[in-house]
Amino acid sequence: MTLWFNAKCSKCQQTRALLESRKVTFNLRAYLDEPPTQMELEALVTKLGDDWPKMIRPEAGLKSPTRDQVISAIAADTKLLERPILETSDRAVLARPPELALKLV
Repeated sequence: MTLWFNAKCSKCQQTRALLESRKVTFNLRAYLDEPPTQMELEALVTKLGDDWPKMIRPEAGLKSPTRDQVISAIAADTKLLERPILETSDRAVLARPPELALKLV
């Protein structure tokens, strides 16, 4: 499992603490330091299923964005990625609230 993580984000910190308290093994992906590629974003959209429109922060200003618009906007400015996201090899969940991460545990 990989937790897409921003150390300044309280929800990321809460999700990390929740997973650690459950003794879940996961990797941290500091996506601001290691920006995702276009292919990684495409894979993440697929893994999120119907929740993919929620992966972009409201300040992007996109109303009813398409999949390609979301991917392009986040690729251009990684700060627009809503977080935290917990990802497995075939699924992902936007952990807002952090307890939603437990769906993948």
